[in-house]
Amino acid sequence: KTIRNWAFDREGPDERRRRQIYSCNDWIYHGVHFGLLSVYEWPSDFSEGGTDPNNRHERDVMNYYIGTSRDADSWDLSWVYAGKPIVPRGPDGAFDKDLITPGSTIVTHADRHWLYYGGANERHGDPEVHFPRTHAIGLATLRLDGFVGLEAKDRPGTVLTRPFRLAGNRLEINVDARGGSLAVEVLDEQGQTIAGLSRAQCKPLEDVGGLRLPVAWHNQPDLSALHGKLVRLKFSLQNARLYAFQVRP
Repeated sequence: KTIRNWAFDREGPDERRRRQIYSCNDWIYHGVHFGLLSVYEWPSDFSEGGTDPNNRHERDVMNYYIGTSRDADSWDLSWVYAGKPIVPRGPDGAFDKDLITPGSTIVTHADRHWLYYGGANERHGDPEVHFPRTHAIGLATLRLDGFVGLEAKDRPGTVLTRPFRLAGNRLEINVDARGGSLAVEVLDEQGQTIAGLSRAQCKPLEDVGGLRLPVAWHNQPDLSALHGKLVRLKFSLQNARLYAFQVRP
């Protein structure tokens, strides 16, 4: 659907009374389309009363969500339906308590994602109902590749990748394992553990956090012996959150 005729309709045709797409900017990052969505929620619902620049409202407001897509046609809007904006509106008295609109792009700088946005301290209104408000520019930042993460708590968890062709030698992990641990096992395309690269032989990442933490095994410091081969990675984690991994030359 194009933005001209895109409507939220998962909950039926009356969903337009609950939420509407106001704008969408397409930011492409590592081949993934990130829709920077301005979503108008409970449009023209003025049941919370007249102008109030101090108390945060929940009706006739605008929130900043992200949606993701591989082809810019089919979109994952889970964040919208879960009610989880990428930049939450501010609390009572904040300049951005009622309206947040995304900037045209996300800036990646100094290992952070910089999310500029416009904020306002009153609701949207309509041609017949006007709310005086002040506007300002805000900035939120996020750790590199920190949009989503796979997390295990006290109960250990595993993550198994699809087969992919190894195009580098060094495996680096973006993880927060402070108070926890993460280990990696390397499998062939049939799912069999490759000799020397088992979980037991991995030097675990323990009580650490970082964006590019190297992974090594006791008898193999890197993956150079598998360069060009199809492999799968199996991550085992406990009290840790895995954000991303990359294989570097």
